[in-house]
Amino acid sequence: VSFFFRFPAKCDNDFVNSNAPNVTKVLAVAAVDTLQWATDQKFGIKWPNDIVCSGCKVGGILARAVPFNGRLEGIIVDIGI
Repeated sequence: VSFFFRFPAKCDNDFVNSNAPNVTKVLAVAAVDTLQWATDQKFGIKWPNDIVCSGCKVGGILARAVPFNGRLEGIIVDIGI
C-alpha cells in the first residue's frame, strides 16, 4: 500500500524538516497496533522501518521525499506486510 503525505503550504520549512522523519514512525506504530488488533500475534518494530513478529521480519516501510520548488512538499510512504 502506498500513501502520499503532503505538508500543508502554511507549514514553514523548519516545521516540515523537523517532522518529516516522524511519518514512517507513526505509520509503523499504526501498522503494529492494527496487526495486533486483528490477530492474536505479538508484533513489534525494529527501527527504523521493519515490522517483526516472533523475531522475524514480516513487513517493511519505505519512504521517499517529494521536493518541489526547493521545499519538501510531501513524502510517499510504502508499506508491505
